[in-house]
Amino acid sequence: MTPNPKVAALNALAERCEAATGADRELFEQAWLAVFIRTGGDLNIANWPASLKERWDRFSALLDAGAYLDAAMTLVPEGWSRRTENWNGVESAKLQRGATVVSSEAATPALALTAACLRSIAHLEDSHGK
Repeated sequence: MTPNPKVAALNALAERCEAATGADRELFEQAWLAVFIRTGGDLNIANWPASLKERWDRFSALLDAGAYLDAAMTLVPEGWSRRTENWNGVESAKLQRGATVVSSEAATPALALTAACLRSIAHLEDSHGK
């Protein structure tokens, strides 16, 4: 079976979040685009519906304010519960929907949550592709 390129791209971006050493606006923006526009989507903001533009503006405003964890929370897929924690100096995030649990560890809670969100979207993409 051929690997799903969308799943591979989401997981690769999650790995970049997990490897990052601190807040990186460009990385967070790439994550937002991966979640809401998806691979191959229209990146021209002029073509986005108003609701998507408003969502982008809110996300950008959070990044402008340095509120990266709040920005990451906007990426949590609907219907998934989330938890972030620091255990012995390791930042982690877990997302759960039913029996499905996705987790990630990274340098900051925002990066861990962003990576977990990307992995949950990858899981959904992979599940729908089967």
